[in-house]
Amino acid sequence: MLTDVRLVESAVVPAAKIISINKATQAGLERNQNGQPVNVIAGQDNSGTAEGEDRANITGSPLTGNESGQQNSHAQYLSPNSFAVPAPATYGNLGRNQVVGPGFGDVDLSPIKNFPIYKERVRAQFRAEMFNVFNRINLAPPVNNLGAGPAFGASTSTIGVSVGAPGIGSGEPYNTQLALKILFWGALKPTQRAGPLRPARCRLWSHLGN
Repeated sequence: MLTDVRLVESAVVPAAKIISINKATQAGLERNQNGQPVNVIAGQDNSGTAEGEDRANITGSPLTGNESGQQNSHAQYLSPNSFAVPAPATYGNLGRNQVVGPGFGDVDLSPIKNFPIYKERVRAQFRAEMFNVFNRINLAPPVNNLGAGPAFGASTSTIGVSVGAPGIGSGEPYNTQLALKILFWGALKPTQRAGPLRPARCRLWSHLGN
């Protein structure tokens, strides 16, 4: 029986250890976790409860091992031959959260360079934000309803598309965002400052796809 074990590992380069090359800095983020539970439902009201959440029978290994292989523009994540509709007036034998969906892995990098414009009062900050630098395929949860027919068990998009953020950001195919910020620092003398300075920011950005 499969168990739902979730593991999240994140690593952010500490500020004191950020790599400095020619007065430029490099920040990074790595995230890895296993998938979310997928409750496979029968697509029929076999139990007679009218709840529409009857779980299926599991008859074999639930996963195909095809997390990254593309077939007809999708990955067949769940094995259709390993699930069946329960007999009438019965519940399926599939346990709650017994099947786990595709995992997630992502490495993001962001080189940053500051340029003085006017003394210490005005600076420009250029940064390149690179998402999923190893171009890992992060699949969305698969179709979990046996009533979907041939579409059952297929993951037809990336996780970014499934949550409404296609094409850009972590989890999507490798992409880069370029940003330019103008930082305006206060003009008061140190003895006149009531607290730490907070720069005003003006940001321009552009997006580069894979």
